[in-house]
Amino acid sequence: MTERVHPGDSPPTSGEHSVPKPATSSPEKPAPQPGTYIIQIPKDQIYRVPPPENAHRYAHLSKRKRRRSTSRSCCCCLLTTILALLLAAAIAAAVIYFVFKPESPNYSVESVAIKGFNLTSPSPLSPEFNVTVRAHNPNDKIGIYYEKGSSVKVYYGDINLCNGALPVFFQPTNNVNVVQNCFKGI
Repeated sequence: MTERVHPGDSPPTSGEHSVPKPATSSPEKPAPQPGTYIIQIPKDQIYRVPPPENAHRYAHLSKRKRRRSTSRSCCCCLLTTILALLLAAAIAAAVIYFVFKPESPNYSVESVAIKGFNLTSPSPLSPEFNVTVRAHNPNDKIGIYYEKGSSVKVYYGDINLCNGALPVFFQPTNNVNVVQNCFKGI
């Protein structure tokens, strides 16, 4: 397979002159330097089968990779979208919290007056409660709307004494409102 290529003979020293070769379109290959070997291997031997030391690597690299299933890709995409939305919502909530700095309103009962409540009487109870509530909004940038649909119930043990609702109003920022309510018994 391998043959040793010897360097060409030296030109004759006698009076012989060599005939110049005609110029061709393809240049000749340069002669190798002395002491070099040229090995020629057919191309089919190079590309046909990997050498045994690389057979394991060839088998590993030539394995066909499995594709992900469509449902798995869809689940990954959906999960990524949900996580991105949750992250965006958390960032928005943090920005709103630090910009507005919300505080809880403070409530205190100023006075309570009860009419028509007699524990010694055998008649059914029908008391009336007059309650004055002080509401303080300590927020600098947030107003509070008290909308309809609220309910207030007063119990004594398991007995419902009266029902009522808070009035509808708006409480602006840094404001104190005093609200008077009258709750009537059942």
